[in-house]
Amino acid sequence: MKSYIFQLGSTPQLSFAELTAVVGEAPKLLTENFAVAEFSEDFSPSTYVDILGGTVKIHKKLEDFDSDVSTEKLKEAVLAVLIERSDGNKISFSFSEIGRDHLEHISETEIKNKLREDGIPSRYIEAPQGGLSAAVLLHRKNLIELSILHTKESIYLLETVAVQNIDAWTVRDRGKPFADRKRGMLPPKVARMMLNINAKLDKSENRLVYDPFCGTGTILIENMSLGFSSIGSDSDDAAVSGSRDNMAWAAETLGSQSTPQILLADVSHAVPTQPVTAIVTEPFLGKPNPKPQQIENIFRGLEKLYIGAFRHWRSFLPDGSPVTIIFPRSSAAKTLHSMSHLIDKLEELGYTTQSEPIIYARSGAVIEREIYTFIYRNQHVTR
Repeated sequence: MKSYIFQLGSTPQLSFAELTAVVGEAPKLLTENFAVAEFSEDFSPSTYVDILGGTVKIHKKLEDFDSDVSTEKLKEAVLAVLIERSDGNKISFSFSEIGRDHLEHISETEIKNKLREDGIPSRYIEAPQGGLSAAVLLHRKNLIELSILHTKESIYLLETVAVQNIDAWTVRDRGKPFADRKRGMLPPKVARMMLNINAKLDKSENRLVYDPFCGTGTILIENMSLGFSSIGSDSDDAAVSGSRDNMAWAAETLGSQSTPQILLADVSHAVPTQPVTAIVTEPFLGKPNPKPQQIENIFRGLEKLYIGAFRHWRSFLPDGSPVTIIFPRSSAAKTLHSMSHLIDKLEELGYTTQSEPIIYARSGAVIEREIYTFIYRNQHVTR
């Protein structure tokens, strides 16, 4: 068994929930942004970093030390790795220390000088705190990135072995022919994390995801990139037309043999044309930047929308279907508005929450997102 350290993205709670759902092993948080899990020899970091939306890098643990280890010993460990990797040839390397701001730093100049003394020419690439970005590492194939991660319990020497393909994410985010920023834009990485969390709970043999508020089709595209089938619907003519264009574009871009069907229908009346096994969706959340005095009325209207949707989904969802959905939340003007009080009503309709909600919010956003996952049990419903 080998230990791998997962460097989580900007929403670590959501990233960790996704990681837990995907890896099949029980990861353990080392810090807010780093988690460790044990894997067998056949573990493929590059495969998993392509699946995970919320993991920026995967590091291999090379060595661990007690928290009182000296800086000199850490420097010797770094040098030993670089000398081994060089095999006597010139190397390019980067080195970062994470969680060690309060301690003596390892001098990259000393490392370069020692390598020179051993006859190893080297080039050092300076990294910001936390290491080089995935974008930089993606285009520097022969660059060795080492890190010292300092946690409360131990100190780890890490080597980066896989990075998120930021180019592919950018294409799927910005390359679509249709976009509608007035309706709000769900980031593809968030859509991917929601799908991965949902998939863990989908026990069906033939997974078919339904997005009844598909908008521009972000969730459907990410589901297509994972190799699963989808159906979408929306009540807006322009969204349906644009989403169909996006599906054709995504199928060509991803090399998919099929495109999701997109229906024009209101959420309270839409019925998928194929048996679905799961719902993953972001409903309309109201205006992106409403005035504080408007929020209460907005939430009141959204409550009716949500309850109507959940009630209608009972007509076609099979028993045990997972539903991963975003609820709006706002703390504008220091007053908290949320729809958490709907949970009891949804329980009566047969939907049971699987965990506490996960908050996803951009800095300064008036309307934030709360991500919930439910399991639908139709035998619990009183019709």
